[in-house]
Amino acid sequence: MRGNWYKKCMPRIKDAIPLVNSIAQNLQNVEGVKKIYAWGSFVKFNKDKNYRIKDIDILVKTDFLSEDLVSIDSSAIKIASAEELVDEGFDPLTVNFSKKIASLYPIIDSWAISKDNKLLHWGPIFANKNESDCLKKDAEKFAESRTGIEVKKLKTSSNNKINNWYGFFHSYYSNQISDMPSGWYRSEEDNVKSIMKEVMEIK
Repeated sequence: MRGNWYKKCMPRIKDAIPLVNSIAQNLQNVEGVKKIYAWGSFVKFNKDKNYRIKDIDILVKTDFLSEDLVSIDSSAIKIASAEELVDEGFDPLTVNFSKKIASLYPIIDSWAISKDNKLLHWGPIFANKNESDCLKKDAEKFAESRTGIEVKKLKTSSNNKINNWYGFFHSYYSNQISDMPSGWYRSEEDNVKSIMKEVMEIK
């Protein structure tokens, strides 16, 4: 139900707040999770509760090493037995965390900061967040060209027009990364201190 709600309409900040809080509650007791943050447009436009966001970014600070995270893909999280995971060279706690994160994709953009201070993303991304943001800008321009609606006018548009706009946006973005397998991707972004200035802790 949550997935259908998100896919049908770009949520307003006030609509997304219960979802973000629910995700934080579900993740906070997962072993290896230290802190949970919101990031991106949800934080940037948080004061405007009617602002419509294209994506919801969650950032989790973890006790897991980046090399353990990047070894995990969609096939690893399907292994049910902890013994089998160990036999295959996986850390069961890292896999359990990844399984929780994978259940949110693609509704939520899930990011992690590893124990060795690396930024990772579940699902395909470009080398760094700037490149990812550039792709989103291109997707926005594509949606604008197809619908005639600028991003700044979405706030006052009808749900049908918003759904149509987002459909073009999502289609363009997805087509650019469709050949990349799911799993953890490590970003080239290494300024974790700078990232932490852009987040909001969710308790």
